[in-house]
Amino acid sequence: MKAAVVAASVFAALIALLFGTSGPDPDSVPTAEEVAGRTMSPFCEGLTLNECPHSKSTALRAQIESMVGEGATNREIDEWMARNYGIASQGRPGAGLAWLAPPALAVLGLIAVIAVIRGRKAPPTTESPSVELSDADEARFNADFQGYTRGSE
Repeated sequence: MKAAVVAASVFAALIALLFGTSGPDPDSVPTAEEVAGRTMSPFCEGLTLNECPHSKSTALRAQIESMVGEGATNREIDEWMARNYGIASQGRPGAGLAWLAPPALAVLGLIAVIAVIRGRKAPPTTESPSVELSDADEARFNADFQGYTRGSE
């Protein structure tokens, strides 16, 4: 029960963090550096425009710098990038629910780990149980054991 409360609290905190953060003001004019730092390069998979060494990325950064110089807003630049290079250039999921998948999976993983840990049984003890043998059983055991040790010589 305590684990469920902790997991729910972590999930609520992740959602609050997720919705509490916002991207750049869509109506403000950014710097070319800001745009290149948040925009994924269509020429170097997995890299932003700032990181991509490809010559086409250099030309695209110059184009963005020109747009910024003309007073283009974040929204206008993002829309231009999406039209010309696809929505993936923005480097973020388009749907709001897509942002919930990573924290939800993290919380579910945490719950699974807690369930596995709680479900584990204590390791067996290494002590052998003490057993009281009757005199007849002890005599039979000793005879069998002597026969066994003679056979292994």
